[in-house]
Amino acid sequence: MRRFALAVLLTLGACQGRGSGPPGDCAAVAESLASLELGNYADPAVRAPVVAKKRELCTSAHVTTDEAACLAKATNRYAAATCVPRMFPDVKVSGSADCADVAARMRETLYQQMGQAGSQALGMVDKMMPALQQSCAEDGWPAEVKRCFIEATDQAAMQACSDQMPKDIQKKATDRMTKAARP
Repeated sequence: MRRFALAVLLTLGACQGRGSGPPGDCAAVAESLASLELGNYADPAVRAPVVAKKRELCTSAHVTTDEAACLAKATNRYAAATCVPRMFPDVKVSGSADCADVAARMRETLYQQMGQAGSQALGMVDKMMPALQQSCAEDGWPAEVKRCFIEATDQAAMQACSDQMPKDIQKKATDRMTKAARP
């Protein structure tokens, strides 16, 4: 029994800081990360060394298939860092997504959607975002919901995130934003 316990401890120690599970496709991960950094249309001569560097980073980080799938969906560096924090030591990723990032993503998406609605509508968004950020910070938003909002790229994705929110927290957020929007 002692031998088994020692083997488990050694295995855990060896895996610390690594992903556990089958290895991911580092070629695909490297392409995704290069696109995040350079955009999709970077010159091949500029792109090639970045892809090589990202592939080496992926390999040394022992990215798993689940982490690779998460990285493929990431739309920004923060979202990628939430997938594999060990690959992005310079990005502060706590156990939950930052509420300022949630509010920024929500504002960005609403601006895109309401851009032609006029300055009055955009002013209303600006009034409500601090209330949304406060709700996020103080009302106990689940980490997975915050991550969902940060990674959302359009109104439909935002709605899907909102649907994951517990009803009592949704009500608190709505009450705060309604109060903030009043003249």
